[in-house]
Parts: sequence; structure tokens; C-alpha cells
Amino acid sequence: MLAARSAQAGERITVEFPISIRKTIENAVGQTFEAEWRGDDVVGITPKGTKKPLYSGRKVYDKAPMREGDYR
Repeated sequence: MLAARSAQAGERITVEFPISIRKTIENAVGQTFEAEWRGDDVVGITPKGTKKPLYSGRKVYDKAPMREGDYR
């Protein structure tokens, strides 16, 4: 467990949320697919399809972009 304390002015606070990465076999519409998951989100699927390939143009980032902002 992580102990929290008061932040001081000028300190940088980093919060991390580890995400599970896994592959599963799914059956739908009489076909078998391999789905690639990050957390609860499908980020890839095989076979992709021919008329409109699923998840083919999607960007998946390894790390969320940092953003500046105030606490309040």
C-alpha cells in the first residue's frame, strides 16, 4: 500500500495505473478471432477483415502524454 503525504510547492506527483496486456480467443458469427487487450480495451484483432479491417488505423500509446495543470 502506498502512503500519501502532503505535496509541497514545486514537487512533481506521478500516479501510475498498470494495465494488463493479454490475448484471448473469441468466437463470433461462426468465426474464431484472436483479440489483443490492454486493460478492458480491445486494441487489435486477427483476422482483421477485408472490407473494413478492424482496429487497423488505431494508435495505441505505451505512455500517456504528460499535461501541465493546476491541482484545483
